Amino acid sequence: MNTPELTDAQHEIVSLLWATSQPMTIAEIWGRLREDRKIARTTVQTWVNRLERRGWLVREETPRGLAFRAIRAPNEATVSMAARFLESFFGGSPTRLVSALAGRGQLDREEVERLRRLLDELEESNAESA
Repeated sequence: MNTPELTDAQHEIVSLLWATSQPMTIAEIWGRLREDRKIARTTVQTWVNRLERRGWLVREETPRGLAFRAIRAPNEATVSMAARFLESFFGGSPTRLVSALAGRGQLDREEVERLRRLLDELEESNAESA
């Protein structure tokens, strides 16, 4: 899957749209974002335009005016951002990431068991496709 990566700010916008069943106008998106920080409307407009060009959003005419809706699934963003994080901080190595978490005591027994099941499923999947 060739999913264009999202910046943190773009992810925030797409997350707002995933959280609602209705498309949002630029003014509505801007209003929500500026609840948490000072941000220019033109900045939000630029981010939304980029998201639309990159295939994350689609524009729609609504009774409230031009609005935007997310068209990619949340898991696409998760995979993209996780890959970027893994590459940036761990040289692309999942083992280094898990080792870092284990070394800090971040993995309790339940998490270790979930990871073990996931690895077993991946191994089975790889064996079936070989």
